[in-house]
Amino acid sequence: MKPPKFLKIIISVSYFLLFLKLVVSLLCYIYFLFSGSVKLSSLDYISIVQTSESQVAAIVLFSLEIIYTVILFYAVYIIKKLIKDFEKERLYTRLQISGLSLVGKLIIGVFILQIIAEFFTRIILDSRLEIGLSFENDLGSPWLLIAIGLFLIYLSKIFANSARLKEENELTV
Repeated sequence: MKPPKFLKIIISVSYFLLFLKLVVSLLCYIYFLFSGSVKLSSLDYISIVQTSESQVAAIVLFSLEIIYTVILFYAVYIIKKLIKDFEKERLYTRLQISGLSLVGKLIIGVFILQIIAEFFTRIILDSRLEIGLSFENDLGSPWLLIAIGLFLIYLSKIFANSARLKEENELTV
């Protein structure tokens, strides 16, 4: 069962774009550290960094942006390895089981980290506290990301069970 060609292209483009974002984020971070003032555009928030409090907040936000990118870059790297393993037409390998589980956990972890970062961004930069719950009805919905992460974790459990059954079947014959 070979994966479709367009899937490999999408994963490769995503991998390249995340690498590019990581390099640009690191360059912006280094520029900010040495210049001290920069227009901050991170986590969907735009502000002019002038005070020492906002500089500390900007350092934290830049660091979080780099952490997000590294985690997502690693998740796409694992997906690339999984696709290569699927191309070999082997199923239920340890790489597939652990890779699916890890990618699911990374997706959920990034989502939780984004919630925490958004919460502190509002407190530190806006000096206000808002707590709310909303349900979005689009593909960028955080609930969809949690569902995808949970699905991948569950799929890894199915693969683990299938690998066990396959091994028992091979031993029986």
